[in-house]
Order: sequence, then structure tokens, then C-alpha cells
Amino acid sequence: MDFGDEGEARSAFLTAGAISAVRGRLMQAGSTACIDCDTAIPPARRAALPSATRCVVCQERHERGL
Repeated sequence: MDFGDEGEARSAFLTAGAISAVRGRLMQAGSTACIDCDTAIPPARRAALPSATRCVVCQERHERGL
């Protein structure tokens, strides 16, 4: 295995871990709550984006880097 293969394997492992963590949060009872402010994620947002982990306000802040 060369360094490129090792980096790709590590990246795939880390990505799989992130996906697993999100799946775990979604499976929890509080999966409809924003991970930042703990308010309910509106049903329309969850229907449009089932993987959403933040409410609209917190997602906008996250995208702006605040």
C-alpha cells in the first residue's frame, strides 16, 4: 500500500464514521431537535431534507462560519 492508498483508506474510514455518527443521532429519540440549539426541526424541513441535523437559523449560521 502506498501513501495515496493509505490516505484514501483513512478518508473513507473517517467519512464512514461521520455517517455512522449522524445515523446514530437520527435514531435517537431527540432526532427531531437541532444539534446546536435543541429546538425542534420543523417537519417541512425534515421532509425536504431528512438528514438535516440543524434548524434553518443554525444551519445558516453554520454555513456562514459563525
